[in-house]
Amino acid sequence: MRQHTGERPYKCDICQKTFTLRTHVNYVHNRVACHPCKICGRPFKHKTDAKYHEDVHNSTKGHKCEICGKSYFSKYYLKIHISRDHADNRKFECKKCDKRYYYERELELHNNKAHLGVNFKCPDCDKTYIDLHYLNAHRRTHEPDYIPKVYTCGHCRTKYTSMAGYTKHLKTHSSKDQCLVCDTCGKRISSMASFQNHLRIHSGEKPFKCTTCDKAFSSKSILVTHLRVHTKEKPYKCEHCSKSFTQRGTLTIHLRQHTGERPYTCHICSKCFASKMILRSHIKAHLKSVDKGAPLKSFKNHLRIHSGEKPFKCNVCDKRFTMKERLVEHIRVHTKEKPYACTVCPKRFTQRGSLTIHLRQHTGERPYECRICKKTFAVKTMLVTHMKVHNVCSDLSK
Repeated sequence: MRQHTGERPYKCDICQKTFTLRTHVNYVHNRVACHPCKICGRPFKHKTDAKYHEDVHNSTKGHKCEICGKSYFSKYYLKIHISRDHADNRKFECKKCDKRYYYERELELHNNKAHLGVNFKCPDCDKTYIDLHYLNAHRRTHEPDYIPKVYTCGHCRTKYTSMAGYTKHLKTHSSKDQCLVCDTCGKRISSMASFQNHLRIHSGEKPFKCTTCDKAFSSKSILVTHLRVHTKEKPYKCEHCSKSFTQRGTLTIHLRQHTGERPYTCHICSKCFASKMILRSHIKAHLKSVDKGAPLKSFKNHLRIHSGEKPFKCNVCDKRFTMKERLVEHIRVHTKEKPYACTVCPKRFTQRGSLTIHLRQHTGERPYECRICKKTFAVKTMLVTHMKVHNVCSDLSK
């Protein structure tokens, strides 16, 4: 009735405006605003609201109507324009229920939800989504640095977010004599089945589950091998002695005790070994800079300094990195994300180390001291530059 009478009985004590309902204070004044505008600092509850607001500052109208060419600050205003001005231009029609949509993407989402029952489930909670993009956005609430896996075709650079779509697309390029190339590590694989198994190494997907102990595996063959732990089956027998093994690879390594074959060579001292595991243990003896108690992940990252291997690739600019952490930091160059905020001033940073150095401007901390004149510095590079005054070129990395 108040829409007809114009009655607005509820007055806000904060902004003095009057409203028909009591919800204004809770929605506008009591909500938690944790996403500030990067230009004027105005806080917003949702990150998308802050982004729309920043577009007003930048005077950019990035959401263009594909029908008439008009541009709008946000997708919301674009949808209002389409529903008001182009009501009869919904050219994408569902063949199952005759519903029509302006964009092919909207039709795809409708089909997933209404007819296919497609659900993408979050591995951290029970929430499900009809679209992989929505799931990826949700997963960042659990893991802010989460980077969705993108599969890029090495032939035409088409990108896919699902392995199924990616491998299906690859068949359009490959022939019987052509190898498939992993876009992440560059490995060349001849068969589609082996290629799919290899991709799961990078994605972490483990669809094959043991019904006895609930362990999951990336390929069916690894599951079959694992099942022998429960059945005690050892089908691979040594022809030289009475020993049997659950895996063909274990038998191959064992046979080298009889043949004397040592195919793995240390790149530091040229010593040869029968298995890759023994070689790794040997290399640790050379790399004394690696602590004995250091985790295996740190050791592998360290080895890449010597090998030059960079398995982590940016899907935006194709740069490669030795560690996933370095890739995560690099991605922020493209996303403009600055998660590390100074508690003293409004400045924000893409890397924790940059924030640590910045905080020394406020605290006055200068931990790097010249051993000759006792002058102190906030940053190691400044100390290195200063040492040139004394004509010292010593190793300051320790």
